[in-house]
Amino acid sequence: MSQPEDSLFRRHRRVFLLTLLLPIALIASADFVLDPFAAYRVVPLPQLHGYRKEMDSRVARAELLEHGACGVAIVGTSRAQIAIDPEHPAWGRPACNLALTGAAIGEIEGVVRSVLRHADVHELFWALDFTSFDTRADPHPEFLRSRFNARLDRFEYHAGLLLGGNALRASWRLLRDYRGGRLSPYGELGLTDPSLEIHEREYRERFLWSLGRDVGALGRPERFAYDADATRDVAALA
Repeated sequence: MSQPEDSLFRRHRRVFLLTLLLPIALIASADFVLDPFAAYRVVPLPQLHGYRKEMDSRVARAELLEHGACGVAIVGTSRAQIAIDPEHPAWGRPACNLALTGAAIGEIEGVVRSVLRHADVHELFWALDFTSFDTRADPHPEFLRSRFNARLDRFEYHAGLLLGGNALRASWRLLRDYRGGRLSPYGELGLTDPSLEIHEREYRERFLWSLGRDVGALGRPERFAYDADATRDVAALA
């Protein structure tokens, strides 16, 4: 290859690499700065507090334990998520709500084990839900992609947070909701306020739907399949 051709090849290669890497760098930077899962908390953007709808995700709940001031950890299902306020002064120390919507007992056990490994947590408040002990309750697939999973691949995890499609969509939703003034029902410390998600005119329809679903469940021949092994696993944590 002659010298002019070699120089032209190097120039084209630089242009190609720049064209390839620049969008990747921009996406990663945007996800890092906006931080929709509150995973990094490096760039202070207090104006975005209250707009992160991803705070309901398993990923964000685990990051709350990792980065939050969790002297008290509240664990359970959605019943604890919407009823127990981590900011109530009765706790006497900083608290965070790590309850997971629709969590199977295996997931909650994983959360408890993560809490027990955390040196800053001095108190565990565990709101037990009998529905979690159903053998048919399957773990949420996102659980394995969160820090609650002790075998989490750290490289894949951060690659997903910075370059994954879910992270990019979450960042876009965060900006959209902030510009539109649409607050998230999921607080920065884990409490859920359903009134921000359901409009007043929808409460009646939501109540009737829930009532019909519960009546239908009661009419089934097998309403609950008790998981005795899960109960023994929980007792072993005490």
